[in-house]
Amino acid sequence: MKFSFGKKKNPTIVKNDEFIRTGKLEDGRNILDGYDEFKKELDRKENARKRSKLMAKVLSYVIVFGGIAFAIYFSYKEFLAPYTADSRLDKSAKSYINDIYYSDEYFYNTYLNDTEKKIYDEWVKSLKEKTQSIFIDMTIPDNQQSAYNNSIEKVYRVIRLDHPEIFYLSNYSSSIVQTGITLTNVFTTEDYYLPIEERRILRKIDRMAKKWSNLTVIEKEKAVYEWFGKNVKHVEETDILSNHGVYGALFNGEATSEGISYATQILFQKLGVPSRIAIGRLDSDHYWNIVTLNEKYYYFDASVASEVQDLTSPSFYKGLNITDRSKYSLFVYTINDDELGNQFLN
Repeated sequence: MKFSFGKKKNPTIVKNDEFIRTGKLEDGRNILDGYDEFKKELDRKENARKRSKLMAKVLSYVIVFGGIAFAIYFSYKEFLAPYTADSRLDKSAKSYINDIYYSDEYFYNTYLNDTEKKIYDEWVKSLKEKTQSIFIDMTIPDNQQSAYNNSIEKVYRVIRLDHPEIFYLSNYSSSIVQTGITLTNVFTTEDYYLPIEERRILRKIDRMAKKWSNLTVIEKEKAVYEWFGKNVKHVEETDILSNHGVYGALFNGEATSEGISYATQILFQKLGVPSRIAIGRLDSDHYWNIVTLNEKYYYFDASVASEVQDLTSPSFYKGLNITDRSKYSLFVYTINDDELGNQFLN
């Protein structure tokens, strides 16, 4: 009989010893095979994470630097790009307000009496200096205050006819006493915004005019008309004060007939299309333009296009060299029937 004094090995330990010795599991598989696959998967995910992180970083740089580049381009285009000013502009002239428009003050010279011219001169000076309120010293008898109120309204309209470049004037109020007139200007925005808006107007008008510079006069007229029809919505009333002027017509996407007519006048001058602003009535107070073609006058109302806003509509071009002018009544000045043209009517 043989006696074994050694401890019998546990089967599990024997299997583990085998794995330690050979690196293989009981079924013969190598444990490193699974580990290699597992490690490859970990490496793939880690690389994907790094790529994703890198792409996010690159994208953030693109957005930041792209935004900076766009801001630089926008600032240059809107505020710093060179523009061509009218050669007739004389900054020392009484009629000069800014580089947006050259005013010959035709209506001032043609339709105002001496008293009205005095009011006009003082008023325009205050507008050029962007003064909120002024007092005009003159003697006014009590029984003539109503007549002076009418004169003030007439002068206001003449200023609007002569100076569409005063884009920041929205309205006014007045009071009359025996010793003179107080006029209070209502501006569209704060003073510090006005130089910015002026620069934008100058450069946009310049860009638009250069785009159409090689067209004939009739083609220029049509191009301006269609631009307003495609880009500006005509509104009768608005709480946005700038929509009554050039700035609203060019940048806000909507404007009154007043703003549309001012912007049209400035564009026409830049393009060499002879024209004037017209103030009158079309059911209610209304503004339009009168162009001169072959020494005849034609009514041009781009607010019609801005009302329709559909070039395919039969009524879209009804404001371009208007056929039925009987619906329009003019304030301040008159045009005789024999001065109206019929050659280019729509």
